[in-house]
Amino acid sequence: PLATHCMPSKNECLLAALDALASNDAEAMHSAFQGQLSGRAINTQTEETSSGLTFGGCELPTAVSVYKGDTLLHMAMRAKLWNARRACVELGINPAIENAHQETGPGMQVLASSQRLVLVALVGLFLLNSPWLQGTVGQLGTAFTVLLGLVALVDGLLALRWWCCAFVFKVGQGRPVRARNAGKAEQTSKPARKKVKGRGRTDS
Repeated sequence: PLATHCMPSKNECLLAALDALASNDAEAMHSAFQGQLSGRAINTQTEETSSGLTFGGCELPTAVSVYKGDTLLHMAMRAKLWNARRACVELGINPAIENAHQETGPGMQVLASSQRLVLVALVGLFLLNSPWLQGTVGQLGTAFTVLLGLVALVDGLLALRWWCCAFVFKVGQGRPVRARNAGKAEQTSKPARKKVKGRGRTDS
């Protein structure tokens, strides 16, 4: 499993979430948070302690590529665990949270998609400028390269759409949270309650 043990003072649902991440199980990820913690728990970030990085009190094995300030979304994106990534989005994780390297989920997706697009473009240019290679692979190879290019382009546009939703239209999140403010991520100001005249109650 991804986590070895969890400190007794922390909610065990975070440990279950790490195990769901390790198995890339979207259903288990939903079950880990269902009815146990507030929605803000999905935004838990890794913290550096005297014993190393922990995730809500749960220890992480050294073999896992995790950085300070990572959320479940960061870890899922880095490990290419797409089912876990989808579950994080469905659970309402804040995509604008940054880790210590100022990485965000949408930003990581845009970077990976752009790298694939550039790679396919370079292969296409090499194919078009190599008569010998064109004669070897023929029109079928050219068509396959064009198809890969279209797939990479669509993938890039979807990644850009996610980034725009997160940072331009602020869908599903408030203000970006940096790793150094991870301890304050849970603190939000509640709207003031107004007293309605003529009634013996308050409305929010």
